[in-house]
Amino acid sequence: MTLIILTEDHPYEALGVVLRRLAYVLLPLSVLFIKFYPELGRAYHMGIPMFTGVALQKNGLGQICLITGLYFSWDLLLYRRQSQELRHRLHYSIYFLILPMLLWLFYMANSVTSLVCIFIVLCIFLAGRQPMILQKPSRILCIGVTLLVSSLLLEYLFDISDSILYLLGRDSTLTTRTQIWSEILGMVTNPLLGTGFESFWLGPRMTYIWDRYGDIIQAHNGYIDIYINIGLVGLGLLIGCIVSGSVKAYRTLHCDYLPAMLRISFIMAVIAYNFTEASIKPLNNTFILLLIGLIDTPLVINDTAPLLRWAGPPDRQ
Repeated sequence: MTLIILTEDHPYEALGVVLRRLAYVLLPLSVLFIKFYPELGRAYHMGIPMFTGVALQKNGLGQICLITGLYFSWDLLLYRRQSQELRHRLHYSIYFLILPMLLWLFYMANSVTSLVCIFIVLCIFLAGRQPMILQKPSRILCIGVTLLVSSLLLEYLFDISDSILYLLGRDSTLTTRTQIWSEILGMVTNPLLGTGFESFWLGPRMTYIWDRYGDIIQAHNGYIDIYINIGLVGLGLLIGCIVSGSVKAYRTLHCDYLPAMLRISFIMAVIAYNFTEASIKPLNNTFILLLIGLIDTPLVINDTAPLLRWAGPPDRQ
């Protein structure tokens, strides 16, 4: 799926078509199911009602909102402002229909992971609109490093993570996630190679975890999930791919600004998402987004079909 999109002459236009059409179908259907067909759009987890829409559980609905919201926010905040091609811009009526549905579904899904990820992406796009970034895109790296160091310093000095979790309606254990992480890390017998690809959640280990925490088949952390299955080797390969793809996306900021910002947002969203969910695995929507962000594509310049090439800062005169 990823390679089909990326082998198009204009891969990010093709991606936009895919994500827009998914949004036009999945978001209205989710609203319809939640409002009028509760047997399809609602479910229960441990006796607590949750709203699922067209997904199987609330985090799946949050993931749908994250992916479609990521594209539409990029289109509205960056592409619409910078692109010189009027024929590629969405009509404002699309935003008036899609954005209220997105906001409502985010609220109904109550998926904190997706909310945090979309907040990070919005911060990236808002920073990308600023003249200081438009004039010298490489400054976005300096801003990102500064924010990261500041966050780590605040966490070390004031332990701000507990306050943030409290504001988000979650406890310090991340809904027992930290307990699960401690348990499963203690079960790893081969730190270098793990237990084998997708083999950890089998046999006595699965029975033990299910008896203590219910029917779960993931670590609720993508990096821990990689480690327990394919060890430090797999984790090192994953980190290497992310670093390599991020560097390539960063290097294209000067020549292909809009797609580069979209790629960076994909990578950052998936990195953040996998701190509390394990989605770095085949046939997962966010993993496909990560691949699209990491895989480099040649810059196609065709004067008869211009698309997302950055034309520089808008003329202020």
